[in-house]
Amino acid sequence: MRNFLTLSLLVVGTTSAFAQFTNGNFGTGDFTGWTIAPTSLGTTAVQQVVSFDIDGPGALTSSLSGQFSVGRQTGVTTGSHGITITQMLNLTASTAYTFDFDWAATRTITTTNAEGGVFSLIVNGVAIVTQNAGSTSSTVPHYGHITASFTPTATGAFSVGAMITRPFTVPSPATLLQNVDNFTMSPAVPEPATMAALGLGVAALLRRRRK
Repeated sequence: MRNFLTLSLLVVGTTSAFAQFTNGNFGTGDFTGWTIAPTSLGTTAVQQVVSFDIDGPGALTSSLSGQFSVGRQTGVTTGSHGITITQMLNLTASTAYTFDFDWAATRTITTTNAEGGVFSLIVNGVAIVTQNAGSTSSTVPHYGHITASFTPTATGAFSVGAMITRPFTVPSPATLLQNVDNFTMSPAVPEPATMAALGLGVAALLRRRRK
């Protein structure tokens, strides 16, 4: 019984040991695991993974992050547009999930832009929480952190990630940049293959004890 309890606890403990966002800190040096798409009338002049200090004067140091320069497509004169960066995550009904990510809006020149970026945590295309950078220049950068809770009413695959927009066209050259990094989810859920392997281990242990 003691061995069974130990293995059972391992199965339960493993649930919190796995992150569900793939490449949530862009450690692969690219956008592996992510789907990036323009909004209906949006675009980006920059789409790359670079080393960047996502919280500026904060506690974090420079690390790899996703970098963009978003805005309306040429000729579009209304609305806030840009891109989405998402992943499909398997969520369980009635489970409260918390999603987090860091963002930054920076400008490489002193001229102020009226909106450095509008950052939203989105689930299935719906914004759960939104933060605006506001007026941004090289002397006034902006850094933020978004935390949002979501409880699905059904079990299944959900598109989760960030939407980055601006109510202006992209500056040319692209001197206004938006960065995102450190996507996390809690509680994290182990991969099905891992759970299956652990379940087989428990079953094997039970069979051995019955002999």
